[in-house]
Amino acid sequence: MRTTVECGRIAKSQRLRNSENTRECDESFRHDAAHPRLPKSQESADADLSAFTIIELLIASAIVSLVIGLLASIIIQIYQVTAQATSRLAVLGDLTLAGEMLGRDINSASVAIIADQSHLTLTQPDPQGGPARTVVYTVAPPLLLRDDGSGNMATARYVTAETMFSPQGVLTGTRLIGIRLASDLGNESQVTTIQLALRPQP
Repeated sequence: MRTTVECGRIAKSQRLRNSENTRECDESFRHDAAHPRLPKSQESADADLSAFTIIELLIASAIVSLVIGLLASIIIQIYQVTAQATSRLAVLGDLTLAGEMLGRDINSASVAIIADQSHLTLTQPDPQGGPARTVVYTVAPPLLLRDDGSGNMATARYVTAETMFSPQGVLTGTRLIGIRLASDLGNESQVTTIQLALRPQP
């Protein structure tokens, strides 16, 4: 028979062991709560998603290169269309301004002298009876120059050697002067032919 003292010691020893087991369980529970573990299948899936193969990288690089190439092609085409439109407007403006100034000067002149196809000399009488004014046009590609006595002024900036005056000689009365205006800028060129009449003499 165990004495009462021995029974008390045994009971105390069991309580100590139970207390230590309880403490270890609590610590294990808190660690698991702070660091949850994923299932093995999910860990494997995450590893597959985070890893890129060389083939995938090559495919992605090819797609990016293709997109960049398409964008570059579009930008180049836009630039070419814009440059062509700008050149067309410049050429048309060149011819329009030259035609307007020639028309005004020739319609005000009573005598025209065309020494060669690149030079036109106009004599404009003064409506008030004063001295006549002389206006000279010279084709000097790429410029069409106008000199009214105050210095040369460019009336066109993109003319070619095809620009010419006709017919040669001294013209008076209502004779017509033929003018061929050719303008070229970049890949855009325009040619126009006009005929203008001199001012009839009184």
